[in-house]
Parts: sequence; structure tokens; C-alpha cells
Amino acid sequence: MTKIILIHGQGANAHSNWYEWLEQSLNLEGYDMDICDIEHSTPVNIDEWLEQLNEQIQIEKHDTYFVTHGFGTLAGLKYLDIHTENRIEGFFSIAGFGPDAKDIDKDLQVDNVTLDYESLRERIDYFYGLCSTDDPYVPYKDTEALIDKLGGKSRVIKNGGHFTTDDGYDTFLALKNNMMKKMSK
Repeated sequence: MTKIILIHGQGANAHSNWYEWLEQSLNLEGYDMDICDIEHSTPVNIDEWLEQLNEQIQIEKHDTYFVTHGFGTLAGLKYLDIHTENRIEGFFSIAGFGPDAKDIDKDLQVDNVTLDYESLRERIDYFYGLCSTDDPYVPYKDTEALIDKLGGKSRVIKNGGHFTTDDGYDTFLALKNNMMKKMSK
């Protein structure tokens, strides 16, 4: 059974936005999905996130996908960067960004974060990014640049905001359908 691990964004938790809807929906389809729940302070510190991800994530097989949102993308990539023993099938980034992102929230401390893009490309089979032209937190060019460095594909949509409940995303059928096209059960 395909394993899916969701890492939420900064300012959110496991019960925010479309996360629980996606979990319930994919579990009904026969997938095994878990949502990490990261308690975080402001300013956001990646080490705080990594400590909790280490407690909550166990990758036991290649048939695993990450779904990440906002800062969760950087945290998820850094987790995988550190855990070089892990190979996974795919990584979905929703409004995500890398350590070289411009014009992101000043409360996100990413200056000292580095990623070994070559190693990540070798150990993760598929990368997909979804971003929006009117995202108030993450410029879509940052998501595109990150996914391009990872050798993946990005889709830019208009008027999606940051893909939160406030932007009308309490469900996310387009993401679910895209994921199901890529994943085996």
C-alpha cells in the first residue's frame, strides 16, 4: 500500500486547510496517509521542525510520497536531505520554496539551510510543484525555481492564493487527482 506523508505549512497544523480532507479521501481510495503535526514558534526555526519530523516520520519502503505545503516543502526536503538512506517515489510541493527563495515571510529563518539537490534527485523519482500567480506568501517563481532544480514539473494557476481555506481550499480535488495519476496503490 502506498504511503503518503503530509507536512503542513508555517502557521498551520494537521487540522488546517485541506489536509484532513485529503487524508480521508486518499485513505478511502486505499492509500495510507498520515499528516505530521508540527508545533512551531515564531520566528520559524527549521531545527525545531526537523526534530519533530524525526519523531513523526518513518519511511519503510520506496512506495512513499511526500505532500508538502509552504514551509513544509523546505522542511520535508531538508528531512530527506539528512536521511540519505531513504529513497521515495515522489514529492508534491504546494506553494513551496527552497532555501534561496526571495520575498518570503521574514519570520522564516532559512538563511543557513542548504540542500544537496543532486542527492535528492537521485533518491526521489518524481517532483511536482503547484503554485499560484497571486500567492501573498510565496512568489510562484520560487516554487518553479525549486522544482526546476529538482528536475520536476510545475504548474502555475491563477487566483489560487496560498491554497488555504481562506483562498477557498477546504478540499483540493485537483491535487488528489494529480497524485492518484502518479501513485500506485
